[in-house]
Amino acid sequence: MLRREQAVLDLNAHHRALRRCHGCGSYSRPHGEVGGKLLCEKCVEKARRDDPETEVIFRGEIEV
Repeated sequence: MLRREQAVLDLNAHHRALRRCHGCGSYSRPHGEVGGKLLCEKCVEKARRDDPETEVIFRGEIEV
């Protein structure tokens, strides 16, 4: 009987949670969504400063 082995990726949860920010391009945890784009915390705050009327959907409210 042949034994099949599975490839196991040795990645931690922090690495898998990182996404590229559509504002600055850095890899970080998504903080919120503005205009359909995932942004990091710095870019969300910048968008709010530029236009206080900006609608921000925070990460807990985004449906994946």
